[in-house]
Amino acid sequence: MIIPKEAQMVINQSDYRLQTQKIVEYTLNELEKAELKMSELQIVILVNHLEAMITRAENGEAVMPVDANLFTEVSQRSLNLAEQVVETIGQLAKDELYLLSIHFETAAQN
Repeated sequence: MIIPKEAQMVINQSDYRLQTQKIVEYTLNELEKAELKMSELQIVILVNHLEAMITRAENGEAVMPVDANLFTEVSQRSLNLAEQVVETIGQLAKDELYLLSIHFETAAQN
């Protein structure tokens, strides 16, 4: 997948540019392997989320806890992809994977 110009701007403006670039490339590659397609807008939104995740990991911050029961209708495939990304970033709460999985679930519906 090609990184849209607006998404690349998000990466370039990040305090953690290199880490963000790497995780964006990794995530888009995993989406391609899974044969999931995203619109340009969906990629921009995903990149914004990934950049925020990198920032939280680097600063030792955490998202508010989420109720995993709210995500019971998210496919295992989307949850697995999200878990891979969260593990690749490291230093993040498990709750991150639930929020990230929504991006993948949306792509699966395209």
